[in-house]
Amino acid sequence: MLEKRTMAVWLIFLCVGWHTLVWADDRPPPVERDTPKATERIDLWYISLRDRHERGNSGNLYGGLRGEMRAGTCTLVFTPIPGLKNIADAAPFYIPDERKELQHVEESPIGRLWEEIEAFVRTNSGKVVFYVHGYNVSFEKSCRRAAIFQRSLRPRHRLLLFSWPADGNLLAYTRDEADLMWSVPRIESLLHELNRRLGSERLDVVGHSLGARGVVLALQGLACRHPSDPLADELVLVAP
Repeated sequence: MLEKRTMAVWLIFLCVGWHTLVWADDRPPPVERDTPKATERIDLWYISLRDRHERGNSGNLYGGLRGEMRAGTCTLVFTPIPGLKNIADAAPFYIPDERKELQHVEESPIGRLWEEIEAFVRTNSGKVVFYVHGYNVSFEKSCRRAAIFQRSLRPRHRLLLFSWPADGNLLAYTRDEADLMWSVPRIESLLHELNRRLGSERLDVVGHSLGARGVVLALQGLACRHPSDPLADELVLVAP
């Protein structure tokens, strides 16, 4: 009787072991743990035509009204959100797996900005990318978008953000159109100065949405004044 029970136990054990071996390859692979990403800091050059709030913090230092031309550097920090990387990679739609924060804005004379740009070109083989954002974009939002762009360029190329006085209001398209047209002569003068200082082979120009219209009009004006001179190396119009 004892031998029969022992044999039955062994049969059950063998069956369970056999099924474990057969189905092992069909099991989903173990979920890999997220590899923690480090916090990343991005420094951007900017030129703005927005009104300045004297008591504003970094996020609302500049508004949506017309102002004087100002320049400086804005610093953004990308902080990973723990546990979201695998979910974001597997999802069929976009899920952010990090926070983007405008940490600091430091104004400087525009002459110093030109010096920094020229120093960068002297010591690097990359280009300067002049970027004009679209409508419904506040200053903070323009910095965040530009920082994402700068990340894709890597350190070899440097982005110069031109932030014109868009309202950051979805329903203010007509007003943004007027502010963009007001900004076109400034865009034209900046492109001319960049071309003069860097040469066309070291300058790329990118316009997004309504900002693409401003870029085209500015380049058209430059072409009329300097018909034989190349204006830039590459021109990219995103959702123009």
